[in-house]
Amino acid sequence: MITLPTFGTMFFGSQTKSVTAEAVQLVRIILVVAAVFVVTLPFGFYRAYTRKLSLRWFLAIHVPVVFAFLIRFGSHVPWTFIPFTVVAFAAAQLLGVRAGRWWMRRHVTAPAPNGQKV
Repeated sequence: MITLPTFGTMFFGSQTKSVTAEAVQLVRIILVVAAVFVVTLPFGFYRAYTRKLSLRWFLAIHVPVVFAFLIRFGSHVPWTFIPFTVVAFAAAQLLGVRAGRWWMRRHVTAPAPNGQKV
């Protein structure tokens, strides 16, 4: 059991609050979900630049699955929390695609006038 100082310790004395294993596990789960989201987001962004159902599109979806598995497995999070990582994975893919499409619309290069090369 880990003991951490509380707000009251700083101002009112030596009261400490115990951090239970459940709280540590909750923080670990939140960090795993955030890590899966952060790792998957660039792959979703890249997926916006690929042709649908191509090899690159397939890899942009399935390569981060390996990273998500390694993150979850390495942090010893129980298998019952897999749905949370799946939701984070899907949300990152969708948000990455939307960001990639927004970026492409924002940075479209206009054709050169009169067919001149730029």
